Amino acid sequence: MVKTIPLAEAGRQIQEIVRQAETNDDVFLLIVEKEPRAALLSRQQYESILARLKKLEDALTQIGLALSGVTDTAVMLPTPGGDWRPFRPIHPPSPRALALLREAAQVAGDRREWTHEMTVTAGEISLARAQAHALAAGNSIDDERETVEGD
Repeated sequence: MVKTIPLAEAGRQIQEIVRQAETNDDVFLLIVEKEPRAALLSRQQYESILARLKKLEDALTQIGLALSGVTDTAVMLPTPGGDWRPFRPIHPPSPRALALLREAAQVAGDRREWTHEMTVTAGEISLARAQAHALAAGNSIDDERETVEGD
């Protein structure tokens, strides 16, 4: 049951108000200058509201996904313990972003057992490949002297 009570009066009766909220599931609207400014409710009611809100948000996300044509946004991510856990983005990703997330997760899973040296070597190879591609496309400088000479 929802009850209204002036804030000053609520302050004088706070223990009784809390008791009623806990035992009767009463909700108290605290009134300041003839306007409701806050609500007091039991922790159980509060947690119930949060749980319902989470369910509604999840349902809305699923509706959004259904409308966008993406049916499952779960991406399985590797864990440090060697298992995989599902990750579901809060907001529906685009199909391209979802594919990239899944690809990155797969690479992370494949490289989970790599040593530091293996990671550094792979990074150096990738960097060299990217530099060569940028040079071939004319988007990069060959060495530091070109920067000074071209300025």
